[in-house]
Amino acid sequence: MAEIKHLVDINLLGNQLQNASIHPLGTAPSSNLQAGRIYFDTSPSAQTDYRLKVYSGSTGGWLEVGDPVYDSTVTVTAGTLLSFGSGQSGTFTLNQSGNKAFTINHDAVTTNTATGTAATLGFGASFNNISTTYTAQGHVNTVTTTAITLPSLGTSATTALAGNTDVQNVSNAHLLTALANLESSGGSADQNITIGTDSGDTFIISGNLTVSGTTTTVNSETINLADNIITLNSNLAGNVAPSQNAGLEINRGNASDVLLYWNEATDKWMLDDGAAKVIATEGNIALGTHTTGHYLATLVGGTGIDTTGAATGEGVAHELSLDLNELTAATGIVSLAGVGSGSASKKFTIATVVAEIQSATSASADIGDNSATAFYIDHGLNSKKVIVQLYNADGNTVIADVRRGISDASNTASNDHIKVSFNSAPAADAKITVLIHKVA
Repeated sequence: MAEIKHLVDINLLGNQLQNASIHPLGTAPSSNLQAGRIYFDTSPSAQTDYRLKVYSGSTGGWLEVGDPVYDSTVTVTAGTLLSFGSGQSGTFTLNQSGNKAFTINHDAVTTNTATGTAATLGFGASFNNISTTYTAQGHVNTVTTTAITLPSLGTSATTALAGNTDVQNVSNAHLLTALANLESSGGSADQNITIGTDSGDTFIISGNLTVSGTTTTVNSETINLADNIITLNSNLAGNVAPSQNAGLEINRGNASDVLLYWNEATDKWMLDDGAAKVIATEGNIALGTHTTGHYLATLVGGTGIDTTGAATGEGVAHELSLDLNELTAATGIVSLAGVGSGSASKKFTIATVVAEIQSATSASADIGDNSATAFYIDHGLNSKKVIVQLYNADGNTVIADVRRGISDASNTASNDHIKVSFNSAPAADAKITVLIHKVA
């Protein structure tokens, strides 16, 4: 049977291995043994007794995978937590030839709480709260009893219970008044007032937010804005001419800051990275007119480069043509020369040149006849240094055994041949194509 020998591990990265068969053997392998190697044992006379086996090492040897006690007797004895139905009893016995550990799992157990009438407790009363935790198998793990005492509420004249329903600093009116007069503990003007102590807190304001101070400082490292356009100089009246430049400045630490801004004096976008530069805009550059700036001013031809079709001016087409007949090795490009007494230069179409190169470095063949499992292909490349790839009529890659330098079933050496082998004969309509490419 043809084989493909992989000399490195194959990592499927979670992909499925489909329609595969584990190596069937009538005798356990005795060479190349390593822990984890598997095979399918076909030595029993009955197929129902075939077993998948795994090698556990030199001490454990070959172990069966799946049901290790298929020929054992299991007995269960009824007890407090085990029964066989009303009026029945029995035993559950486990007989094994050696000492083996086993685990019995059952579904999780749930509890039912009896329904009763809850007592009515007044303020200041106490009661016990009982909580229970369970294991994954439903067994009781811990039972915790916690004493709870309800708070007591006073009844003085300043509380709501005494009839004063307008509790200080709780009503909307009192809260608005308190916020308007908010001061720090010092009570003097221009104080720093901190709301919240946890930097991870989130404050949500429903409605618009107006900040009337002269400086707004944001220490957040991430700013998310729903507005797609940010307006600068928003306090400039609509009937006033602009006089202030506006833009974005980036603080670069001990390096020079950079600035992107609109210059009101020149009506141009500027980039300042230590020296102010004009950012070119549409209409600022006219080919053939401007004498300064970074642009293409002149087209100059050379050997094999024809610029007669090039024109000057803004908005016109510029044409360059390549004459292969003029190119020489001196220019760094090899020209195509004729053969004969005159050694005249020849012109060849690109398709002709490509075809010649391909015929000297590659070959292909279609195989499959419903019969043969081995095919000897003459590629004519005179080299065993070839890359071989197979694909079928659907364009899918086909994996087969490929041997280079063999021309027939007698293993006759030939650098012009390869042997392609399959476990079973490919069908004629499979249209398996073999691609062969010579490596320099």
